[in-house]
Amino acid sequence: GKGEIGLQGEKGMKGERGMKGSKSDKLNFSELAGLPKECFPGNHRVLNETWRKPSEHASKVGYHCDISSQPHGFQAGWHLFSHTIGGAMPETCTAENYCGTDASGWLKGSHPTLTGERVSRTVCFSHRDNCCHFPTDIEVINCENYYVYNLPYTPNCTRAYCAQG
Repeated sequence: GKGEIGLQGEKGMKGERGMKGSKSDKLNFSELAGLPKECFPGNHRVLNETWRKPSEHASKVGYHCDISSQPHGFQAGWHLFSHTIGGAMPETCTAENYCGTDASGWLKGSHPTLTGERVSRTVCFSHRDNCCHFPTDIEVINCENYYVYNLPYTPNCTRAYCAQG
């Protein structure tokens, strides 16, 4: 009809984008910023435990793990590694018994290079002279100045995700 705004015309496009408070405005903001929603505060958790550094031997800092029943409260989902512990996961094999755990998790493959890029990668856990024991599928997003990782719970102890350090 005459009073309807359609999607074909220029007026219709402006009308759709101009609706304040609509759900699509929030999606448009993320798209305009070039960043997926997982990059924004409130959509990821920050990992900042110093025991996650590759220099931290478990015999000194304790054996930690990222399973669902851990008292320190690791939650599966999107995470950012704090800049205080290196800001990212290492891309090379980490030593067994370091990163505050028995089997330390590292990123096999490279981080995404384009802002907003989302990639599927594997986390390997260094264990018993095997750099890629217990391979685990994850996602990584380049959030321009940092990365976020979709990390599942580790299947058992003692396995934990390592920071770059």
